[in-house]
Amino acid sequence: MKLFISWCLLLLLPLSLSAQWSWKNPKIQGNPLCSVDFTDANTGYTVGEFGTILKTTNGGQTWAFCNSGTQANLRSVCFPSPSLGFITGNNGTILKTSDAGVTWNALTSGTHFELPSVFFVSETTGYTCGQNGMILKTTDGGATWIQSKWSGAAYLKSIFFLNDQVGYACGQHGTIIRTINGGLGWTIQKEYIADELRSIWFTDSLNGCAAGMKSWNNYMVRTTDGGATWTEITMPMEDGLLFVTFTSTTTGFASGSAGNIFKTTDGGATWNSRPAGSHLLSLTFTDANTGYGVGPGGNIMKTVDGGESWTPLSSGSNNNISAITFVNDLKGFATGYNCILASDDGGETWQQCYHSSTYEPTDVAFLDENTAIVAAAWLDWHNWKAAFLRTTDGGLTWNVTQSDVYGWPKALAFPNQMTGYSVGYFGDIFKTTDGGITWTQIWNEYYFSLNGVFFTSPTNGFAVGYFSQDGRGIIQTTDGGLTWTIHPYRPDGALRDVCFTDSLNGFIVGENGQILRTTDGGTSWTKIPLMVENLFSVHFPDKQTGYIAGEGGIILKTWDGGNSWYLTKITTQPMNSVFFINPSVGFAAGGSGAILKTTNGGGLNIEEPARKQNGIGISPNPARDRITITLTASDPGETEVDFYEITGRHVLSKSFRPLQPLDVDISGLTAGLYLVKVKTSNRVEVGKAIIW
Repeated sequence: MKLFISWCLLLLLPLSLSAQWSWKNPKIQGNPLCSVDFTDANTGYTVGEFGTILKTTNGGQTWAFCNSGTQANLRSVCFPSPSLGFITGNNGTILKTSDAGVTWNALTSGTHFELPSVFFVSETTGYTCGQNGMILKTTDGGATWIQSKWSGAAYLKSIFFLNDQVGYACGQHGTIIRTINGGLGWTIQKEYIADELRSIWFTDSLNGCAAGMKSWNNYMVRTTDGGATWTEITMPMEDGLLFVTFTSTTTGFASGSAGNIFKTTDGGATWNSRPAGSHLLSLTFTDANTGYGVGPGGNIMKTVDGGESWTPLSSGSNNNISAITFVNDLKGFATGYNCILASDDGGETWQQCYHSSTYEPTDVAFLDENTAIVAAAWLDWHNWKAAFLRTTDGGLTWNVTQSDVYGWPKALAFPNQMTGYSVGYFGDIFKTTDGGITWTQIWNEYYFSLNGVFFTSPTNGFAVGYFSQDGRGIIQTTDGGLTWTIHPYRPDGALRDVCFTDSLNGFIVGENGQILRTTDGGTSWTKIPLMVENLFSVHFPDKQTGYIAGEGGIILKTWDGGNSWYLTKITTQPMNSVFFINPSVGFAAGGSGAILKTTNGGGLNIEEPARKQNGIGISPNPARDRITITLTASDPGETEVDFYEITGRHVLSKSFRPLQPLDVDISGLTAGLYLVKVKTSNRVEVGKAIIW
């Protein structure tokens, strides 16, 4: 019994991690949404990346999160009845609900291929398709899935059935296939007519359309004879079509990558466009007038006039966030594409306080509660030049200082209220000695792209980036910027940010998962060997507690001054900036306007996975394709090994004789943190493994 209780506690601890960061912008949330389906006029579901499931019961006025039990990217949702629903996604993920989305259970698909489309013709019979020409069929409500064969291997993006016998699928290379016997056999109707067809829909046994992309332009084909022949339909030259659906035999809608909605009233023969305000990956209509669309950045749109106009149901900015910072517990700024966002309530809500099509803000620094400086770039006759914005009234107004010098400021550092530095993309360094009122260029090396800067004193500072001529990436000044010395260290790609906890101890992060550390004030730098993706931002609220943010929504945390790091993932959006008011309260911000907040240090309050854990040997750790499990003490009999996602979902089982190490193929598992349970005849051990 004690072993069982210990296992539950270990399992529940990471299960709560997904709730440790909450979305503050955009609202409802910012993970891309890929599919939407409504069961009646009021009740609908949308699914997306990072295991996102949202449900509305009032026609989209409000949406609530559903617990998916997975971090997989969810691609398609289908409800054959009001209470019964299915979702498919990455890594062969198939989820099922029988209680209208209250609970979701993982089904066994038998594949690790991505499944971007699911379609059910009844409560028991359904189909899904995906990579490598995969088509799966169930006739028992998802309990079992059988692969349906055809002669090709094109990546199938969409599947549609008219009835339990006749169905179509389309995908890569413009492939269109058809079955007339419930998926027992498939016939190729078209292929190599486009780069890819992403969506297919039929209004009856004869008439249908398939939409996609050809040569990076919109592409639509139509059939009026059940697919025997397909005719290309003239469409505006944009970036490709994403989805097509019909509300009747004559009226249909298609969404485009350029943010337009196309409507037909003659069964698909002709299409007219109207702006939607966002490119939508999926559409559904509850009647002839009322429809919904979802897309990147968590966007949810609604029309009540048959697609003539679309209103956002989600709110907030979707502009990429480059930097976020706070001056106290309440006041903060975030810089984004052509805008500055402000919060006066501890980051709970964010409002745009500045917008300009001329300037692109990149970083922000507070001098006091009312005074802040923003670095920006502006385009002057096809040349980027430096600009600096300054507020003295907490962001109500901003004064701009333009420079005639070419530059693209990327980062700011103010060691005191009067002295500040800016470094930029074209190797430019600017300095102010009057609190940001005026700026002077003090250094320029065109081939040295600079991304981050930090000063330990008004005179001693570091800037990091990448010197394309010889591969170095760190420069230092000890005389307030009068001279700069290029450090001999050659990084593995561009360096993105730098932070010091005191005059001796500092950290640099960069592309290809680089974490560099110095304990001698920057004289020497040592690389910390962690197998992670690109890292963009590092911040230490105190000497012991530090955070790093990076690509794919990863967050790294240390409690011991950087000796060890613990990893979690909070979204699929890139996290470009991380800032903590104190060791517990902090923010991560990045792609599509994402701003997330934690009030308990991200929930990361357990130690980093070790190579020897609780009697288990796990190596390498982190790992990418294969991992080896050993027991440090021998036990008689067969040993069972189980892998669990941090949500608690069981994903893999193996067995071995404990005297022999177990080599496990993990190439089919999603990147992230896993619990590894090893059960012998007389004990249960639990460890942790990071998979990339």
